[in-house]
Amino acid sequence: MMAVLGDVDYTLRWPPELLVREIDALLPDPLRHGWSEQVTWLLEEAFVSEQPQADFGATVKLPADFWLSGSSGAGVPLGASAGTPVGFLQQLITAAPRLPTEAAPRPYFPARRARVIDPAEGPDLTGAQRDWLAVIRDLRQHGYLERIAPAECVDGGSDQVDPEDALDATTVDRLGRREFEQRYWPLDARSWDEDTFYGLVEVVHDLVARPRARSYHSYGRCGWHYSTFAVGPAQILYRWLVNRLLGRHGIPLRLAKSGEDVGRLVHGLADGRQDLAETAVTRAGADRDPIRHAVALFRDRGASVEDKRSACIALAGVLENRRELLKTKLLTKDEGALFEIANRFDVRHRKADQRRDYDEAYLDWLYWWYLGTVELTDRLIERKAHR
Repeated sequence: MMAVLGDVDYTLRWPPELLVREIDALLPDPLRHGWSEQVTWLLEEAFVSEQPQADFGATVKLPADFWLSGSSGAGVPLGASAGTPVGFLQQLITAAPRLPTEAAPRPYFPARRARVIDPAEGPDLTGAQRDWLAVIRDLRQHGYLERIAPAECVDGGSDQVDPEDALDATTVDRLGRREFEQRYWPLDARSWDEDTFYGLVEVVHDLVARPRARSYHSYGRCGWHYSTFAVGPAQILYRWLVNRLLGRHGIPLRLAKSGEDVGRLVHGLADGRQDLAETAVTRAGADRDPIRHAVALFRDRGASVEDKRSACIALAGVLENRRELLKTKLLTKDEGALFEIANRFDVRHRKADQRRDYDEAYLDWLYWWYLGTVELTDRLIERKAHR
């Protein structure tokens, strides 16, 4: 297994952390009926090629006495080696961070030449919509929308609901009805304006769920029926796929991965500031709520000057509560300078003698400065707790 880490045969369709999460969900009960089939299905979804399935299948065919006696508290055989099914999966967990992930091929000569001669102007919304539709088709093929819209069965009764009707009704409930009674589903990019498209992107995030069980109904070629849905893993995959395609087409929005605006389109940043925001909203602590609220306000797609000002005020309040820490560990007698700028300008107290003639970019700078200081004080608090 370790010899093929750089091999294209182990290229992931999924983010590595999702592969680890779904393997962890299967590991506790390897003797359950149908367990091997579930693992094979997982590998089929997660990897580009069939090689991982074949390698896992080779371990499953080992004689029964390959399973070592005894088990851990989680139900995994003690001392499982790479030659056992469980050992194979444990190796995959270890290797996951180093596995390559599937990417679009680099542009070929005609596309590169066209780009030099006639560079594209602005984001490619049409291309993003096309790729998003391909993502939805693939997710539906794997049952990711059947929690909301189960496929019709040849043995079902007359009370079955058409999946497109179920999805349309749910979307209308979330987004409201469209003009002239237009349907959302079946999806048709020709009828979308920009807001409708982005609204659908967010709604689908809240509807997807990964099925962890399935059964094949052969009568009348009915096909697969899915069950035991897990929402979290599906949303991780969906955010990963959508954020990659938005970046690929130059659209400066991303689905938030955490915080109170998780699953909503927010302003994306190409540098490390996005990681800073994600770290800030995922850390534990008594003052997480105002920090999450500040981040959600600031990075909202329609954030106004007042929203940004409110975000800065919220972060200043968090730092005010940590003033003693800043005084003793960071700024000594000059900790007041951290708040003076916000207080002297029309940000916090909104007094008549405060300066108001500053550019909106000032709020952007102040927000990231405060958020960075919050992160620094988080680390100081953690360091103190572990002494």
